[in-house]
Amino acid sequence: MELYVDSSLLSRAAVFLVRYVRLEGKANFKLNTFSDQAKQLFNLTQLPALVTKRDGNFTVAGALFSYLTKISYNSAALEGDDLSKSEIQSFVTLVERMTPADIVAHLNQHLLTKSFLVGFHVTLADIVCSVFAYEGLRAMNLEDREKNINTFRWFNHIQHLPGLKEQFEETGLLMLPSEEKKLEETKQDTPAAKGGKKQKGAKSAEAAAEGKKSKQQKLQEEAAKKKTDFSKMDLRVGKITKIWKNPDSEKCYNEEIDIGGGEIRSIASGLVKHIPIEQLEGSMVLVLANLKPKSIAGYKSHGMLLCASNADKTDFEVVRPSDKAQPGDKVTAEGYDGKPKSNLDMKKDWEPLSVLFKTNEESLASFNGIALKAGGETLSVPTLKDALIS
Repeated sequence: MELYVDSSLLSRAAVFLVRYVRLEGKANFKLNTFSDQAKQLFNLTQLPALVTKRDGNFTVAGALFSYLTKISYNSAALEGDDLSKSEIQSFVTLVERMTPADIVAHLNQHLLTKSFLVGFHVTLADIVCSVFAYEGLRAMNLEDREKNINTFRWFNHIQHLPGLKEQFEETGLLMLPSEEKKLEETKQDTPAAKGGKKQKGAKSAEAAAEGKKSKQQKLQEEAAKKKTDFSKMDLRVGKITKIWKNPDSEKCYNEEIDIGGGEIRSIASGLVKHIPIEQLEGSMVLVLANLKPKSIAGYKSHGMLLCASNADKTDFEVVRPSDKAQPGDKVTAEGYDGKPKSNLDMKKDWEPLSVLFKTNEESLASFNGIALKAGGETLSVPTLKDALIS
C-alpha cells in the first residue's frame, strides 16, 4: 500500500491522519512525497492518492480518508458508530469544496455548544477539519479570530489532547502559545480594562471573564446552580442477563439487562471492539434507564450502559457498583434530589450534562465532582482516572 502526497492541504491532512493512526513505518505501508516539479515529471494531477493491491486506488478525499481510518488500530473511535458515521463523513467532505476560511466560519456555528465535531471524542471529522481550520485561523487577524472563537476554542482543545499534540507538533500545525494568549488578551484590551474611561454599555471585567470560560466550566457551574438537573436522570444498577452480537452491526452488542422490579430492558451498546463479551455477560453495570427509546442497527434500545473511556476512545471500562448492590438500586449524588424525567432526549437532556460525569483520581464515578453511590456504596472503574463517562 502506498500513499502519494504533495504540499497541498488535503495531502497534509492525509499525512496527519497516517501518523496519528500509526500507519507510517509499517512494513506494508509506504509514504511518498512529491514536489511540484516531480508531479509534472510523472504527470500526477490528483494528490493525495492511495494505491492498494487488494482494494484498488483512492483519489477522492472522503473515500481515501475513510479507508485509512478503517485499517487503523482505532477505527471504531474515528469512524463513529452506525448513528454518527454519516455525520462524520459530511464534515470530511467539507474540505473538498470549501476554503479554510469558510470552514472556520462553518464550524464556528456548529461548535457553539460542542467540544468535538461529532459526539464526545475525537473522530475523523476533527482530524481532517483541524488541518484546514489551522490554515484558516492562522491567516486571520485577531479580530476575525475572535469572531470565530468557537472554532478557535475547539482547535485549541484538540491540539493539546494526548496523542494528538505530538502529531500537531510534528506536522507543524500547533497553534503557538503566544497566539492563544493574544486572542485571549483581545477581550481585555479595552479602555475599561486599561483603567481608562469606560464606554457606555462596555462589559465589566466579570462579564469578560465569564465569556472566556470553557464550555465545561460553564456547564459545571450551570449544573451546580440547577440541582434538579442530575435528578432528571434515572440511573440504576443493572445486571446483564443476556448478551449477543448484533447481526446487523460489527460494533454493537444487544443486551437484556435486569434493572429491578422484575423489569428486563433491551439495550444496545457499541462495545464490541472495546470490551470482550465474556467480561460483560452476567456483570453488574450502571444504566441510564429513562432515555427515549431508539432503534440501533435494528434493535430497539431502551436505555444506555455507561462506561468510562480515555480521550481518544481506545480504552473503555464499564462503571461497576459494589458487590453489595442489587439490580434496581437507584444511583444518587448527594444534594440532588429531584424526580427523574420521562423519555430523556439524548441531545437536549443527556449531552449537556454528560461532560460532568467523570472518574476521579481514585477511579470513582462522579457527577460534577460528587461521588455517585448505589445502596450507600460508591461506583468505580478498574483503572481509568479523570475519564469521561458516557
